Amino acid sequence: MLANLIRDVVIPRSDLHGVYHVATPPISKFDLLRLVAKRYDKKIELIPDDRANPDRTLVAARFEKATGYVPPGWPTLVDLMYCDRFGSTRA
Repeated sequence: MLANLIRDVVIPRSDLHGVYHVATPPISKFDLLRLVAKRYDKKIELIPDDRANPDRTLVAARFEKATGYVPPGWPTLVDLMYCDRFGSTRA
């Protein structure tokens, strides 16, 4: 996905230079694990732990403004990961 973005958006744009963040909307580890567990049909108990919750959010506004690129949401990304692994859209 990132390689395609670089090929299709970054390389053709000689005006892009410097450091850009490419990021999806923020998601907690717990919520991401819930999405992955659901997509992979895992019957596991996830226990939230809010004791350590550092904000490591990347701000991608500069890249979005320069290119118009809006990344897919987390559910789409998890589906893409699943399909890449299993070559199918359903479990």
